[in-house]
Amino acid sequence: MKSLMLAMVLAVAACAYGAGSERQEVAPGTIGIAVDSGPDGRVVISAVAPNGPAARAGLRAGDIVMSCDGRDVSSTRQFEELVLGAQPGSVARVRVRRGGEPRTVEVPVEELPIAADG
Repeated sequence: MKSLMLAMVLAVAACAYGAGSERQEVAPGTIGIAVDSGPDGRVVISAVAPNGPAARAGLRAGDIVMSCDGRDVSSTRQFEELVLGAQPGSVARVRVRRGGEPRTVEVPVEELPIAADG
């Protein structure tokens, strides 16, 4: 499941940033997590890349994502698009619920590595 989520994120990034005849100058962002829909439809962090920006900032698998940069998150796709659209080098403010307690975590956005064509 985790590799499927990673493949989906990379596919979205490729479509948004590398498709077509003209490449975008801005690379997509990543915070080093995979998300999934929980049984109640909420966005849940399913995996955190070891030593990635989210892990260093304190996000954990099982955290429920409530918002990103002040925008309420209602779907995995919406959250992935918010992160992919974030400028590498910026900081994403991710509000999560863990153990019933809300918290805001500031996560550095890194450039999503995408394999070069050819």
